[in-house]
Amino acid sequence: MDARRLDFADESFDVGFSLSSFEHFGGPQDVLAAARELGRVLRPGGHAFVVTECFVQRVNVTRTDDRGLHPESGDYWPHVILKADRSLFTSVSLPLRKPI
Repeated sequence: MDARRLDFADESFDVGFSLSSFEHFGGPQDVLAAARELGRVLRPGGHAFVVTECFVQRVNVTRTDDRGLHPESGDYWPHVILKADRSLFTSVSLPLRKPI
């Protein structure tokens, strides 16, 4: 089913979950449409859990330095990169609750 046009009635679910999908729906308008659909099918007080890659900007980068910068252009790597010690994290988890 297309997440931008869910075939469910309004307020059908108490919980919605998306794992690493939103970043693949297309451009910003497609992501917005999917987010609206997720909100539409949640009941008031329902919870949505979205895990996704978080783009700062979309650029074609083949390699970066240790700060996430492209050596020639200075562009940032297209994901938000969280660095803790020697680990890099590029996903974000969003627990959301629809207002009652």
